[in-house]
Amino acid sequence: MPKSIAICLALLMAIAGAGCSALGSRSAVRVPEPSPVARKYADLKVIDVHNHDAGGARYRHTMALWDAYGIDQVVMFAGRITDPEAVEQDRIAWQASQEFPDKILPFFTGFDVNSKDSIEVVRAQFEKGFLGIGEYVGASYARQSYAYDVKCKPKHPMDGYFSDVYALCARFKAPILLHIDPPFPDFVSVQKFEEAIAGHPDTTFIYAHANAFNTPENIERLLKKYPNLYIDFFAGFNVYNKQANVPLDAYIPLIERYYTKFLVSTDSGCGMEYYQAHEAIYELLDRVSPRTREHIAHKNFEHLLEQRRSQM
Repeated sequence: MPKSIAICLALLMAIAGAGCSALGSRSAVRVPEPSPVARKYADLKVIDVHNHDAGGARYRHTMALWDAYGIDQVVMFAGRITDPEAVEQDRIAWQASQEFPDKILPFFTGFDVNSKDSIEVVRAQFEKGFLGIGEYVGASYARQSYAYDVKCKPKHPMDGYFSDVYALCARFKAPILLHIDPPFPDFVSVQKFEEAIAGHPDTTFIYAHANAFNTPENIERLLKKYPNLYIDFFAGFNVYNKQANVPLDAYIPLIERYYTKFLVSTDSGCGMEYYQAHEAIYELLDRVSPRTREHIAHKNFEHLLEQRRSQM
């Protein structure tokens, strides 16, 4: 293993246990005055495509923060991903979307991809009206990662009944947001991820928080090859996580080149204060061109929504 990859993997294993997908119903959420940069884009529509606040119905405590920072819509799903507990949290996400249909976009993650029953569960959830799958663990090999010990964990993104799930995603034109770690090309996690993307060209894959512990070069290698791949970009990691291996500015040329493939997210403030994850979105948006800003803030995900809703 190259030394650089070994170092990155060590970092990943050392700090990935932040509990990002085990978010509960913490009631105390700091809502500071947004920065001038955030206020600058108050009129820009922003969609947070990765949010775990169905866990413990946490969204009831965090919506004030979303509103303060001008987050127009939130793709919300379970805190306990790829876990039996997610079934109840999927229900919460659905109920929240019915209560706030203009604000909350529901995804689900409560099924066991190792079980044949998962096929009917996925079909039923799509028929009910869920917009996509996620965050689901496709692969997790870092022992300290919050995703390592999930109860329905597959070995890799082609394990179990994943192929059938991807086929259903294609049929319903629903995206699937997958957690993949580690993110290095010579690991089975990424190799099987590529096999899944290549083998299911009609399925839309979203690479969850793809920039975390990753490099622009690794992401560009995938984007060059797979037109059905989108990137969930968690800017907060590069701006506010002290263990970030790449500064935010290093990603800007890549985002400009592939401006139709990037999405923005907060990951519910994983590894930082929740408001910082929102601030980072605007720090990113302030660094890109107006065309790119509109696309990554909302147009790219709206395109995916239009495809999904055409099959509802």
